[in-house]
Amino acid sequence: MSSTPDAAPAGTRWASPWAAGSPTSSGAGCGRTSCSGNSCCRSRRRRRRRRRSSPPSRPPTGRGTRATGTSWWAPPTAAGSRSSTKEILPFIPKEGDGHGREEEEEPDGDCSDVLIVSDSTAIAAHNEDGNVALLGHTYLVRATLPDGLSFTAYTCAGELPSCAFGFNSNGVAFTLDSVPPVNDEIVAGAIARNFVSRDLLEAKNLEDAMRRICSPGVSVGHSYNLMDVRGRRIVNVETASGNRFAVHEAGATPFFHANMYRHLQVKQVQDENSMSREKRAAQCSVDSKETALSLLGDTADDKYPIYMTGPTLHTLCTVLVDLDKETMTIYKGNPKNGEMTLILPML
Repeated sequence: MSSTPDAAPAGTRWASPWAAGSPTSSGAGCGRTSCSGNSCCRSRRRRRRRRRSSPPSRPPTGRGTRATGTSWWAPPTAAGSRSSTKEILPFIPKEGDGHGREEEEEPDGDCSDVLIVSDSTAIAAHNEDGNVALLGHTYLVRATLPDGLSFTAYTCAGELPSCAFGFNSNGVAFTLDSVPPVNDEIVAGAIARNFVSRDLLEAKNLEDAMRRICSPGVSVGHSYNLMDVRGRRIVNVETASGNRFAVHEAGATPFFHANMYRHLQVKQVQDENSMSREKRAAQCSVDSKETALSLLGDTADDKYPIYMTGPTLHTLCTVLVDLDKETMTIYKGNPKNGEMTLILPML
């Protein structure tokens, strides 16, 4: 897979995070025509150390070591932004009396999925919803690892790839739906879900993907929509701490998933937003790519629409994975309008 596209959509930008090259050793010049030797380089190293204390200006590759051929695409930057809070909130102590009482919080991210595998159609359609502050601060990371495996993943600034969706060169793809449990279901000090989904990007096949997400060491559960592009299979896997999981194979009957467990019996937060979207989806007929996108663009419920436009939650993008065409298509704006931003070949 090429590290940069042949053409980027209008209003987007691609960049290589290593375009500036690698740091040189202390005994050599910095490569500048005006370099005067070690004194010049020491001055530049001091400036680099000062810059390290500032927020990073480019997203991580997802590993402690450099990935080769890494690039990313992002929409134009929005003003007045702030970084995502989805992954840092668990580390912030809550104020209170410490007796386990929980306060209801505004959800920081929601998603909706439609899965169909019939004789004529094999698709997964996904709304990636998040805090409105994330608009203009998401990236499409494309990386090639030292072993030759490559992956593409939609990523929020400052997070590991990916808390949303992605695919790799082995023909494994996925979309994700959060399923917030009550606090008693969370295991402190165990493996956080973003590390699990980062590991998922290196899955060899569908069975290996299921092994990676059903680890007994996870801290909190998740809903994974796993795809075998070559095998034309889609499965929804709900996981929870304590090595619990439930598997649903997608078929000709459309399967809709929002942000509550549907199969696995887990104590969970009663999310009115998620329940309203599920109720609305049950009222709609879906039998094709077009009707799936129309459902994800539905705004019939004023308070909890499937396609969100604020004030707090916003549909950042919609993605359609077509297993027959072996493509992942990203849509801009309401997906029922059919405005495609990017079409990515998955094999």
